[in-house]
Amino acid sequence: MVLEQRIAEQAMKLGELGEQVTHDFLERFGHDQERFADLGGYIYHARVDAVLQGLGFDAEESKTRLMSSLSGGERGRVGLAAQLIAPADLLLLDEPTDHLDLDTTTWLEDWLKEADETVIVVSHDRAFLDAICTNILHMEARTSETYKGNYSQFVGPSGAGKSSFISTLLGDRAPARGAARIGGSITPAWFRQDLADLPLRLSIFDAIQELRALWNRGQVQNHLGAFGFGGEEVFREIGTLSGGERARMALARMTLSRANLLVLDEPTNHLDVENIEVLEDALDEYDGSVLLVSHDRAFLREVATRVWWFDGTRSIDFDGPFIEWEADRARCTVKAAG
Repeated sequence: MVLEQRIAEQAMKLGELGEQVTHDFLERFGHDQERFADLGGYIYHARVDAVLQGLGFDAEESKTRLMSSLSGGERGRVGLAAQLIAPADLLLLDEPTDHLDLDTTTWLEDWLKEADETVIVVSHDRAFLDAICTNILHMEARTSETYKGNYSQFVGPSGAGKSSFISTLLGDRAPARGAARIGGSITPAWFRQDLADLPLRLSIFDAIQELRALWNRGQVQNHLGAFGFGGEEVFREIGTLSGGERARMALARMTLSRANLLVLDEPTNHLDVENIEVLEDALDEYDGSVLLVSHDRAFLREVATRVWWFDGTRSIDFDGPFIEWEADRARCTVKAAG
């Protein structure tokens, strides 16, 4: 911007000098224009506007709005915008989606996929990591390992058989060989990763009353309130909900199934931190058995008491909590490296 102002001043001076302009002045003027072009000066206004709009700001209003008037989340987005705008060969992003909603996160994913810079990102947003990552560096127990691919390909590879195992166990998929059956005393409830069993045309309220026909309005709303739905929101159609809202809706229906076996396929995928903690507490208090597939290590550390690890060719049974499995795997990794 300083260079842009200098070029504007030089252009005015050039008009004033007319035929008296010197060779040195013209050479300096040409050099500044060339440097301005190399720095992206002729497109940076449009680039700034595009990034601000992509991150949820009004580009025109942003020209006069003071930083002191912004909320903490808005300041976080401005900081991210500044990083995306700055000319660089290496972009370092520490939890960049923390202050973003679904739309701005999707925009950031598209922006980074088109970026020329090398990007190193630290994030707990698995969907974001799946969308943008080509390599994973996993650091734990004073060791590090590199993996080719995105996040899902790192804790368990796609196609390793985790979801297929669940489908077979519950009778939704025929076994490749042998047989599978559920014991007569077992009543399972299945939380599907794709949330495909939700009645999208029903309202939130009706989807609960469908399962509890004798409940009055207050009872239905009290149940929904425990999962973050309140007021007139309960009359929204399920098909209009976000991914996180649909996940909460699926859990709200599952708790009414009177199941003694909960089968949860990536239950935290669409949940924020607060709702994940609510789910952890609910599972701790649950009297039945829980079988879950998850890539969320913090979640597994809280709830998993036994581990079946799928590595793409086989499953390995570890009769102990997830945190002990992590420590055991770290020891094996160090031993193999030594």
